[in-house]
Amino acid sequence: MKPPEPSTSGRSESSHGSQSGNRGPLLVLLLCFAGGIPTFVLFDWLLEQSAWFYVPLALLVIILAVAIKRVLINK
Repeated sequence: MKPPEPSTSGRSESSHGSQSGNRGPLLVLLLCFAGGIPTFVLFDWLLEQSAWFYVPLALLVIILAVAIKRVLINK
Protein backbone atom coordinates (compact mmCIF):
# COMPACT_ATOMS: atom_id res chain seq x y z
CA MET A 1 0.00 0.00 0.00
CA LYS A 2 2.95 2.34 0.45
CA PRO A 3 4.02 2.39 -3.25
CA PRO A 4 0.61 3.71 -4.50
CA GLU A 5 0.71 6.62 -2.00
CA PRO A 6 3.93 8.18 -3.38
CA SER A 7 2.65 7.76 -6.94
CA THR A 8 -0.63 9.47 -5.95
CA SER A 9 1.21 12.38 -4.28
CA GLY A 10 3.52 12.55 -7.28
CA ARG A 11 0.57 12.86 -9.60
CA SER A 12 -1.00 15.64 -7.55
CA GLU A 13 2.34 17.49 -7.47
CA SER A 14 2.78 17.12 -11.22
CA SER A 15 -0.74 18.43 -11.87
CA HIS A 16 -0.05 21.37 -9.56
CA GLY A 17 3.24 21.98 -11.32
CA SER A 18 1.54 22.06 -14.70
CA GLN A 19 -0.86 24.74 -13.47
CA SER A 20 2.00 26.97 -12.35
CA GLY A 21 3.87 26.03 -15.52
CA ASN A 22 1.08 27.55 -17.58
CA ARG A 23 1.68 30.91 -15.93
CA GLY A 24 5.47 30.73 -16.26
CA PRO A 25 5.81 31.48 -19.99
CA LEU A 26 3.36 34.37 -19.68
CA LEU A 27 5.42 35.88 -16.86
CA VAL A 28 8.67 35.42 -18.80
CA LEU A 29 7.20 37.02 -21.92
CA LEU A 30 5.78 39.91 -19.90
CA LEU A 31 9.10 40.56 -18.15
CA CYS A 32 11.08 40.31 -21.41
CA PHE A 33 8.70 42.68 -23.17
CA ALA A 34 8.57 45.17 -20.29
CA GLY A 35 12.31 45.05 -19.68
CA GLY A 36 13.41 44.88 -23.30
CA ILE A 37 11.79 48.10 -24.54
CA PRO A 38 13.44 50.58 -22.13
CA THR A 39 16.76 48.71 -22.39
CA PHE A 40 16.70 48.91 -26.17
CA VAL A 41 15.57 52.56 -26.31
CA LEU A 42 17.79 53.85 -23.49
CA PHE A 43 20.81 51.59 -23.98
CA ASP A 44 23.34 54.37 -24.63
CA TRP A 45 22.00 56.47 -21.77
CA LEU A 46 22.18 53.52 -19.36
CA LEU A 47 25.79 52.85 -20.32
CA GLU A 48 26.75 56.42 -19.39
CA GLN A 49 25.32 56.13 -15.86
CA SER A 50 27.46 55.36 -12.83
CA ALA A 51 27.31 52.01 -11.08
CA TRP A 52 25.22 53.48 -8.24
CA PHE A 53 22.40 54.10 -10.73
CA TYR A 54 21.92 50.36 -11.18
CA VAL A 55 21.27 49.61 -7.49
CA PRO A 56 17.83 51.31 -7.30
CA LEU A 57 17.09 50.18 -10.86
CA ALA A 58 17.72 46.55 -9.89
CA LEU A 59 15.56 46.94 -6.76
CA LEU A 60 12.76 48.42 -8.86
CA VAL A 61 12.93 45.53 -11.33
CA ILE A 62 12.82 42.99 -8.47
CA ILE A 63 9.85 44.74 -6.83
CA LEU A 64 7.97 44.86 -10.14
CA ALA A 65 8.70 41.18 -10.83
CA VAL A 66 7.41 40.16 -7.40
CA ALA A 67 4.29 42.32 -7.79
CA ILE A 68 3.52 40.89 -11.24
CA LYS A 69 4.10 37.35 -9.96
CA ARG A 70 1.70 37.90 -7.04
CA VAL A 71 -0.97 39.31 -9.35
CA LEU A 72 -0.66 36.36 -11.73
CA ILE A 73 -0.75 33.79 -8.92
CA ASN A 74 -3.77 35.39 -7.21
CA LYS A 75 -5.89 35.25 -10.39
